[in-house]
Amino acid sequence: MEEKSRGRSTAISSALSGNVAANVSYDVWSMDMSQVLIPRGSKLYGRYSSDVDRGQRRVLIAWDRLVTSDGQSVQLEGYGTDRIGRSGMPGHVNNHTLARFGAAAAVSVIGALPAIITAALDDDDENGNSNNDVASTTAANVGQGASTALGNVMQGYLDVPPTISVDQGAVVQVRVNNDLELF
Repeated sequence: MEEKSRGRSTAISSALSGNVAANVSYDVWSMDMSQVLIPRGSKLYGRYSSDVDRGQRRVLIAWDRLVTSDGQSVQLEGYGTDRIGRSGMPGHVNNHTLARFGAAAAVSVIGALPAIITAALDDDDENGNSNNDVASTTAANVGQGASTALGNVMQGYLDVPPTISVDQGAVVQVRVNNDLELF
């Protein structure tokens, strides 16, 4: 059984898992078209997943319950699909590209800082003797430690998964693979 719903009443952002609701906008008829099984105006309730991998363009939605316009509640074991039955709901993908490039640039700059500081502190006199061995070594060690620590922090920014957003009011399809008992 497949139901069409237009006018989802909640927006989706895969940054966090959450609940979703939708309004059934068309009557859903029996197989022989003799009676309306799910009247227009019924409500669908479900949840969506925040598990998103790189390259993914769809949010997984599980529909759990249908409440008809006359108050009848039916448990669903359905999932959201697009218009041609592919699992998941397509949405706008934010790959956080700017944040990733910014983190990579910051790691590169921070990684180069110890060498830059050491070179600046190595001021040779006329005989070729370095005047700042202790300061140079200290700067190199501090810079290396900071570079390692900040590199670990920045790695978290490089590993941020994409965020998929679906606007409120988007058309959803519900695929139910089992029989529903409607009274």
